Amino acid sequence: MNHSSIWRRAGLGLVALALSLSLQACGSTGQARGKIVIPVPFSDDIRIEFFVSTTGEKHFDVNAGPVHAGKCFKITWFDEDGNELGVTEGTTDDNGFDSGPVPDDAMQFRGKLAPCPKPDSGKGASASKMLEPPVDGGVVTARSRPSTDLAESRYLTDFLVFGGPLVPSDDPGKDNLTFAFQVFAENSAQVEALLDPILQGGIGSPLPPAVEVLRWTTMEATPSGSRLTTALPGQYVQWSFDLNDGSFTADLLNNVTRYGIGGWDVVETNIPFSAFDQGIAPGVVYDNHGVLSHRTDLMPATKTIHDGFEYSN
Repeated sequence: MNHSSIWRRAGLGLVALALSLSLQACGSTGQARGKIVIPVPFSDDIRIEFFVSTTGEKHFDVNAGPVHAGKCFKITWFDEDGNELGVTEGTTDDNGFDSGPVPDDAMQFRGKLAPCPKPDSGKGASASKMLEPPVDGGVVTARSRPSTDLAESRYLTDFLVFGGPLVPSDDPGKDNLTFAFQVFAENSAQVEALLDPILQGGIGSPLPPAVEVLRWTTMEATPSGSRLTTALPGQYVQWSFDLNDGSFTADLLNNVTRYGIGGWDVVETNIPFSAFDQGIAPGVVYDNHGVLSHRTDLMPATKTIHDGFEYSN
């Protein structure tokens, strides 16, 4: 399998833009690039980009912005069966940026971003302790979800957790979930304990006060194109989607199905194949990009997510 065939379904997986296109015809000169955006309230958004170069090298960039400068991150990589392939850990620079290689067989990822332990915390900055909170800090300020009692706890740290497919599947039943949460917790183990029931239960799951859903989007292949589903707790007061500068548009009054599950608002839209830029001509760059703007009655402001995928054969 050549490097571009590894990314053959990436149009499906980069969330707001998925399509069931195939790169199996790519030659040795092909390359691919995908971008996922994680919206963060009161802060810079997190942008994650994945690259496949013409030589077959795969790597990622994390661009979290200056607000997230000097934070520790951890990305765990998984294969198509959910088996862990390895872990990448590091610290963002003064601009909130870092990068690194992607394992060859990686098809899914799960990341965490959190304040690093302070040097005097006695924990250092070893890889195994990188995302543990400092003894004296991680004090939670008043945000949108945590209660007053929770916010006053001096041992809680603000974790940003996100994940999704690098190489999405167009197999029947595969939803290619991309998610993001803000979690106030004492350590990584507590983060996992809080999020696992939500990730297993899906849309409509009860939320602990310490957890805020920042993004929940799926994309499924359909006989006529792709189905984008977005869901958040509360009620959408604004929702609009644009693929490829007007090739396909939808909003709360047009081209959507809307319903509620367990206090979450769900919006679905079906995107036809004709809206996607797709082809097999060698040397031509094919670009698909989508813009999702949304706000619920629980969000402080509208967030606009720009996701994209481009490739050449």
